[in-house]
Amino acid sequence: MLTKIKYKFREWISWRAFLSANGLPQGLKRGKWSLKPDEFEMIIKTIKENRSTEKITFVELGSGASTAIFGMMLSRLNKENEVISFEGDENWSRKTETTVNRFCGGSRVKVCYVPYKKSGNAAWFDEDKMKKYMKGRMIDILFVDAPHGKLCRHSRKPAIPFFIPYLKNNAVVFLHDTERQDEAETFAEWRKYFSESRNIGIGSGIAVFKGITKRVTPE
Repeated sequence: MLTKIKYKFREWISWRAFLSANGLPQGLKRGKWSLKPDEFEMIIKTIKENRSTEKITFVELGSGASTAIFGMMLSRLNKENEVISFEGDENWSRKTETTVNRFCGGSRVKVCYVPYKKSGNAAWFDEDKMKKYMKGRMIDILFVDAPHGKLCRHSRKPAIPFFIPYLKNNAVVFLHDTERQDEAETFAEWRKYFSESRNIGIGSGIAVFKGITKRVTPE
């Protein structure tokens, strides 16, 4: 019990230090499943290395504290940067909207509630609804942190087959939680779509993909 308390305290200290070091509001709470500070730092560093000045369209699957943080940090790089977060839980999407409204005034951040749609033993976001949000948009950065693992096996695997028509040629894709078996297998499956891929051993595991090798046109 004492070890668990110490671990939670260290996490709390690490989170506060991360917020302070990046000039982020101390009132921004980290959710149970939120990215850890070192994961945020790696993603932002990668974005800066690849997209330092141009306008960015950042698409996130799975909303939360990350939505506000990416919104604030990307706005600093370019006020025109856009964050679109797809969320499959309606109540959670409302909570995220409250957080975004509180902390991201002036930033171009949109939380989109898109329910999950079942098909046999599989489930995924309602693609017809997502297509409406994506119409006319092309993605620079895609961050996949949903659906949650309990929805079905390999719940995140459909993300690349769906989004690849919307990815720019030089887009960067992140897949979270690759320490889990389902996401590790999804990482192995997605590698065929990209010329570069690596699984980074920090936090819960993040994979990075670059260099699209398969190209199709969005409907």
